[in-house]
Amino acid sequence: MSIDRSHSQVSNPLYTPTKDELWIATYINKYTEENPHNSKGTHSLDYNRVHSRRFLNSYNWIANHLQPNLKILELGGSGLFSYIIQDLNPSIQIDSTHTDLRHKLDLDSQSYDLILNMEVIEHIKDQNSNAIGEIGCFTKSGLNTFLSECYRLLKPNGLMFLTTPNLTSLDNIHRILHHLPPINYYPHFREYSIGELKEFAENHKFTVLKVDTFDSWNEYQPKSRSEILSLLSQNGYSTEHRKENIFYALAKELNLFSRYRRCVQHFVLLRSSI
Repeated sequence: MSIDRSHSQVSNPLYTPTKDELWIATYINKYTEENPHNSKGTHSLDYNRVHSRRFLNSYNWIANHLQPNLKILELGGSGLFSYIIQDLNPSIQIDSTHTDLRHKLDLDSQSYDLILNMEVIEHIKDQNSNAIGEIGCFTKSGLNTFLSECYRLLKPNGLMFLTTPNLTSLDNIHRILHHLPPINYYPHFREYSIGELKEFAENHKFTVLKVDTFDSWNEYQPKSRSEILSLLSQNGYSTEHRKENIFYALAKELNLFSRYRRCVQHFVLLRSSI
């Protein structure tokens, strides 16, 4: 099922949800009822409802790449995407893991066609260390192991979809200008910019097929966002990719020919996901 990409105003009580927003809400309610052990804290019904627009956007990107008999791995997360995909696509094998993602995973190499890394990377801390030189700084030890494992687990020319909060969003700029911290959700260990993620991905041999940003919560009024956009533009700063969440489509490429072939194969699909 391909989902319409219109954005709901989840915080506006006068807003009438679209058909697709009601569709994802139904799945959220159903999943929460059937999986109470996975529905606490950041995976609670309230959390899932607040994040429903993000789920909708993310699922739309995923749905455009689903094919029969794929093998998919969902890393971390609430399990909602696995639940929906399996329900709508019985021929797809989908695994999930909620182990410590800072360390190597007990899974076979080159096993998966698609890895889902949805709102996970911002939670990954460094591996535990007693070394004095590592205690007081961010060494990226957990992050590097995580990305290396993702690459190892993908089949040749496999894909990884990654979403994470955008550190350089308009809303974060708004917070900084009002003397507020840009990261205001403290289960997040570290949030990233688009440039950082691109560098990390390429350092681990991934090819970036697509990068985009999208809004998920609409915490501030459109007027505030337009004012920040004007401020950036007037002072020569980029206004691109300033929405709340980052979406990355990454590929495990083996050579230049396969990279070219992958880009050709996915060009239309990725364009249709905008």
